Amino acid sequence: MSQLLLLVALLLSIQSGVLAWRSFKLVFDKYESETDKDFVEVKAEILNTTGETVINAHINVIKDLDDLQLNVNLLMEETTDNFVSLLNRTVNFCKFLKTKSIDPVLRIIYDDLSRHGYFFKECPIKKGIYYIHDYRLDEEMLPSYIPEARFIFSLQLWKKTALVHRGNLYGRVDKSKGFNNFKIFSMGK
Repeated sequence: MSQLLLLVALLLSIQSGVLAWRSFKLVFDKYESETDKDFVEVKAEILNTTGETVINAHINVIKDLDDLQLNVNLLMEETTDNFVSLLNRTVNFCKFLKTKSIDPVLRIIYDDLSRHGYFFKECPIKKGIYYIHDYRLDEEMLPSYIPEARFIFSLQLWKKTALVHRGNLYGRVDKSKGFNNFKIFSMGK
């Protein structure tokens, strides 16, 4: 009986791994930013090693920040050098931090980022050091049919009429490795 239960557990774990498998990976290429040094300093680095792509960010908030607006825009390449916006959201960032239900899509992104470091939790955002370490976007959060294409994840944070930070994360959806693994898996090799 215990052998049967072990076999069922093994089959279920294999099955859940197969159903969750993604045939692509996200590769971050570069991060370009512009900041107002009176408010914040941001240093970001992308590491593409050991088959993984991660981003590290060090954020030095120079003085307390309140009444911030946040815009997030995700653009995917439709044709060569022609990008189309798939997600474009603008929220009052301080209200967003206080109220979990303001924007569920942004909440998923924010919560995922927050798991990888010491990040803003409330407003006003206090002067100090914040960081994200070894952030890798969980491909499971994305639909399996996402096309192989370049993307730009744009982020803008401003206070009334003053830009605090604008950053663009450039990357691509790479299906070459995943597709090859899928072909081998489906052919039984």
